[in-house]
Amino acid sequence: ENAGQSWQMQDVSEVGKMIFDVFFLNVDTGFAVTHGMKILRTYNGGETWQVLQQYVEGKPWLPLRAIQFVNDSVGFAAGGIGYSQGIIYKTTNGGNTWQYQWFEQELRDIFFVNENVGYACGYGAIYKTFNAGETWELQNIHGDFFVSVHFPTAETGYAVGNQGLIIKTENAGETWQTIKKVKATSINRPILEDVVFVDENVGYVAGKNLFWQTQDAGCSWQQLEDMDFAKFYGMFIFENKNGFVVGEEGSLVRFEL
Repeated sequence: ENAGQSWQMQDVSEVGKMIFDVFFLNVDTGFAVTHGMKILRTYNGGETWQVLQQYVEGKPWLPLRAIQFVNDSVGFAAGGIGYSQGIIYKTTNGGNTWQYQWFEQELRDIFFVNENVGYACGYGAIYKTFNAGETWELQNIHGDFFVSVHFPTAETGYAVGNQGLIIKTENAGETWQTIKKVKATSINRPILEDVVFVDENVGYVAGKNLFWQTQDAGCSWQQLEDMDFAKFYGMFIFENKNGFVVGEEGSLVRFEL
């Protein structure tokens, strides 16, 4: 509650699963997704959590990796396992009930630019919906295990792959271009985990021993120095370009640019 100067552990012992992502609608109401297909909700700023959804019959160990709400009522969660099994959940009543769709690829992230248009990415695939998740269309892009997707505008978006690929679209996913790529055989190749843009030009990519910044819409990337590097898994960037990066072994970095 003091901008990251100190942290308090929240009691979620009843969950018993690894938690992959959180999303808060406001200071009190938030959601989290876990291994075992659990979806959690808090109404009191994380003091207590309730389990809304536990698992689909016969698939108890499938992890949910990402969650996003587009308004107070409608939200989505995505996940999957084994490269060939993916799922997207949708709620229209604030998380009280959820419906799901299966996909042929494991999914790692989901991002909506408005209440109708959204994207989901995963193993060798990026999907797009025009109708609030009723149907999803496979985009013409492959070549990596895409783990994060982010759109700073309705037309311009980025996705990163676990094997070091960064791609960009400037026409709402109709076409994608590679803006950074590394050799798959490189011993020290970067392992990318997350991408976030704060505006059309300034963006960040986090991963194994790396935290990159671009100030020219992805044309060039620079490693940010003076950071205690770890394998970073996720980040949150404020509009003033300050933020937090989290990673393995409980590492949490607060930075100011």
